[in-house]
Amino acid sequence: MKQDKKRRTPWLSLISAGIITAMVLTGVANVGTAYADEGVDPITEKPGGQIDERLETFYSKLNEWYEIQDGNIGKANNAIQRVEEVLAKAAELGIDTSAIEALMPALYATVDQAEAYHARANQILTEHAGFNGGGKVKDRQQALETCKSARDALGSARDSLLEAREIVREIIEIARDLRESYAPAADVAS
Repeated sequence: MKQDKKRRTPWLSLISAGIITAMVLTGVANVGTAYADEGVDPITEKPGGQIDERLETFYSKLNEWYEIQDGNIGKANNAIQRVEEVLAKAAELGIDTSAIEALMPALYATVDQAEAYHARANQILTEHAGFNGGGKVKDRQQALETCKSARDALGSARDSLLEAREIVREIIEIARDLRESYAPAADVAS
């Protein structure tokens, strides 16, 4: 029995060596020749090119935000005008509007504050320090400061508009309550 094991061992090692050799040769035979690309040299990008692109995109988005917010400030001014009209009509009808009138100074102040921040953002974006007239970066550090300053001014204007919106909502609630409790005075015919 021991002799049988010894006889099988050389055959087994020969078969294993043959399989390994076949695998190696097949792997080598499948490898193709690699050729170098003789195309155009890679374009070397100027240092900070991606930063400049991002600043230009950010500057463009700030200008879009400014335009949208300009419309929102117009809406806030229209809301003030409508509230004033409602107050005048309510006064004609003899309705007590003191609760709404008490909120009006805060509404005027928040919209005025939003307009001031918005005007500051307009000034920053119009001066476009660090950018050329087409919105391309001339001076990276100045462009970065321009974007930060404009973002801060637009954000402050947005916050003021959100405060104004809450005041208008409160005025609407008070007006609804007044309308529900309003009972027109009976006209006395002479």
